[in-house]
Formats: sequence, structure tokens, C-alpha cells
Amino acid sequence: MFRTLYGLFETGDMILGDAFFSSYILMAEMLEKGVDILIEQMGARRRTVDFGLGTSLGARDHLIEYRKPRQPDWIDKKGYEAIPNTIIVREFKEKGKIFVSTLTDSKLYSKQSMTALYERRWDD
Repeated sequence: MFRTLYGLFETGDMILGDAFFSSYILMAEMLEKGVDILIEQMGARRRTVDFGLGTSLGARDHLIEYRKPRQPDWIDKKGYEAIPNTIIVREFKEKGKIFVSTLTDSKLYSKQSMTALYERRWDD
């Protein structure tokens, strides 16, 4: 259902999403459009986060390479092949949650400011 809204997003927009938005394909497609993402890490993946891997940005904060998953049934071959094989994202832990973001510059976007933004995602 969310995929039907993809056309509404423009360069400079940002998606704040709960754990169910955690999708490689969503992140890759939005990166291509210049749309940033800040989401809570999906529960199952949370157990596999190793902050010792990738490029450290500080305590429990790093850049990590995600690899393209197998082709899901809902995407056609042409659409799947257009998605990059890897993307670089930021994973960080703050207030007991693990977040994933395409905002990778830790000097511009602190963990605390991004967590505060995430907590406001339902505000008007």
C-alpha cells in the first residue's frame, strides 16, 4: 500500500517510519529520488546489528553496507534489476532503539537530534 505513495515524494523530502518500513528496496528507491529516511530497525534485524562492523561514527553509531536481498514476488525483474546491489546507511542506537537512516553525516545529524525528530513523527 505504501508503494502507491512513492510518486508523491520529491527530492528533499524525508520519511519517518516505524519498524515495518525497514526495507532495502524502499531505502534504495528513495535514495535514488533524493528522499531521506529515518526508521526504527526491524525487530528481527536488530539482533544482527554489530556496531563493530562498517565505519564507526561513535559509540553505537556506524555506517554499514546493506546488500540487495533476493527478488521479492511483488517486484518485476526490470524494477529489481534497476535497484543498486548495495547501499550505505547509518545504524545507531539511542534510547534503547536501533535506527536506520540515509542521513549519514554524524556531524550534521546527531543521534540525539534524529531520535528527537523520530519521536515527533506523529505530531501535527
